[in-house]
Amino acid sequence: MKLDESKTIRAKEIVDNPDDVFGITYPYIIVTDTSMTGNYNNLTTAIRILTDANFDVVNFTSDNASLLVMMENLSYKKKNR
Repeated sequence: MKLDESKTIRAKEIVDNPDDVFGITYPYIIVTDTSMTGNYNNLTTAIRILTDANFDVVNFTSDNASLLVMMENLSYKKKNR
């Protein structure tokens, strides 16, 4: 399964398919998780997977029960024009 990096990626998708993060080619992605109890285990695990794959947290925000995290792909190489 390939992650659709053009859209917000659910943390559970990354946790269920951790090797798919190595196929991400976008310079930035947004990862989201939802919790009614404030338990964001999938998001925490997804961030660890992404940081191990050379991503870095840029920013995060919450909206009610959802948490969104913007991640920068430190391996991204800008193409020559």
